[in-house]
Amino acid sequence: MRLVEKSNDDDGHPPNEYNVVGIYGWRKRCLYFFILFLVAVIIINLALTIWILVVMDFSVSGMGSLKITQSGIRVEGKAEFLQPLYARDISSAESSPLSIQSQQAVNIVAGANKLSLDQDALSITANTFQVHSQSSASPQSPLLSLSQEQMSVTANQLYATGPLGVALEGSLTTSQIQSPPNEALSLQAPSGKILINGSSSVQIQAGFLGDVNILSYTNITLTASSSIVLDAPAVYVTGLKISQPQGGLGTLWPGTYQVCVCAGSFKLYLAPYNATDCSYYSSNVICP
Repeated sequence: MRLVEKSNDDDGHPPNEYNVVGIYGWRKRCLYFFILFLVAVIIINLALTIWILVVMDFSVSGMGSLKITQSGIRVEGKAEFLQPLYARDISSAESSPLSIQSQQAVNIVAGANKLSLDQDALSITANTFQVHSQSSASPQSPLLSLSQEQMSVTANQLYATGPLGVALEGSLTTSQIQSPPNEALSLQAPSGKILINGSSSVQIQAGFLGDVNILSYTNITLTASSSIVLDAPAVYVTGLKISQPQGGLGTLWPGTYQVCVCAGSFKLYLAPYNATDCSYYSSNVICP
């Protein structure tokens, strides 16, 4: 505090009073209290900042188990995300598996493709679904490829172990269909037909102790560009119609028949073996 002398008045008389300049009294006490309060707030903020840094384990490389590297962010341990996570690549350490858990569902979305896993089902929405194997000769070639047009399996063998087998509504393209060991192979079409085509040849083969049975409610058609070979110790064709001889001609060997083919329709039928041409036994009923 300092005293300031007043200047002379207009008449030239010296002043009789002095003005006091400065902070004093209650203003001075309020100023000191405000300064102490700011110092206390600064100390508390500094202490809280240091406490947060220690508890959260902040460092130059990251925060706690969250480390910032040149390739991205590395989390050591478990991480919980309360909001959607956007990332280009998610991978685990070389010696640890990657585990993704959710109380409701896990949704992985990439553009128009979506993988949804909930408590009841796994749903995949994509134009093409492929499964690759790193141990195969060509890792770039998918073992399984699914699309709206077709399903392609490039594995060496495909096993169907269900008790009811495999039901196909379309066509199946493969080089070989084989049953498990000591089990029979059955191809059925209860309400339709089975069509087997081969670019070069079609082979139907049974084991040494097995049989090949072809059953049909209507007709069995075998078509080949060159020949049809039936290689077996015995070939049985059951259910063929028997043509009766015309004119009451007897049979030289009762119980013995010859296999005849209708002209035009190539329909098989049986005729008594009598050293006579098959046309003798043909009729409009068997060969219309």
